[in-house]
Amino acid sequence: MKINLFLSCVIALLLVSCSNSNQVKIDNSDIEFFDFKAFFEKEIKDFSFSKIKKTVTLNDQTETKELTEFDMEKELNLFVKANISRPSWKDKYQVTTSGNKTTYKAIDDELTIREIILEKEDTIVQQITIHTLSDNTIFEAAKIMVYQPQKGFSIENKQDVMLAGKNNIKIEVAFLK
Repeated sequence: MKINLFLSCVIALLLVSCSNSNQVKIDNSDIEFFDFKAFFEKEIKDFSFSKIKKTVTLNDQTETKELTEFDMEKELNLFVKANISRPSWKDKYQVTTSGNKTTYKAIDDELTIREIILEKEDTIVQQITIHTLSDNTIFEAAKIMVYQPQKGFSIENKQDVMLAGKNNIKIEVAFLK
């Protein structure tokens, strides 16, 4: 009887000590995440510029055009999709605020959206920077997307595909009156 009790205690201790103590638990239940999706949807709805200057660089080749016909919803689609304001993701990001800058940093390496940096002046958004990373055994893509209200945005995408090689794509859009 004493041996069974002793073995039960040893097994219980082993199970407790084998639990994943390296996993970081973040409690963001009291933090209100910035609603990125709603922000970009409002930017699209309120967009009032008559033209854009779009520069696309693929590796070393650059092309620039001024466009009067464009679909802002399509242009900002990647920003709208980079929405971490989901209740199920509240504990997946570490949130830090320093001065006018709030940083949302993924603590789960499986998440594509690795980091979002929100810069405000008072309550006015000045810049949103989004870092994404997608990778597996045959493909890696890292994106840096920067949005500045009333000014424009940029998307830089670095891809490395097995057998196809590396590509660097940069899109810069300036809003023009």
